[in-house]
Amino acid sequence: MDRNGQYVSFDLLKQPHILIAGETGSGKSTQLRSILTTLIKSKKTSELELYFGDCKKSEFHIFKRVEHVQSVHSSARDIKKMLLHIKNELDERSV
Repeated sequence: MDRNGQYVSFDLLKQPHILIAGETGSGKSTQLRSILTTLIKSKKTSELELYFGDCKKSEFHIFKRVEHVQSVHSSARDIKKMLLHIKNELDERSV
């Protein structure tokens, strides 16, 4: 919902990038969890793979056992390895 209480929808195929910003307590994490839950419920595992880097160790652990989730990491070292894996995957797909 926006500030006026109106529902907001968007097509991730047309606009695959999202910025969620706001002050502390404004609902950013709740919004992100809602988006992720909707994607998980509406997409097959062949259509959606999720990789999480969570340095705060507070947000994404709840998704750890979800079939779509490939990994959840909280240390900078593990997140770096995960990002390198994703980069390699993207490089292979673009060949």
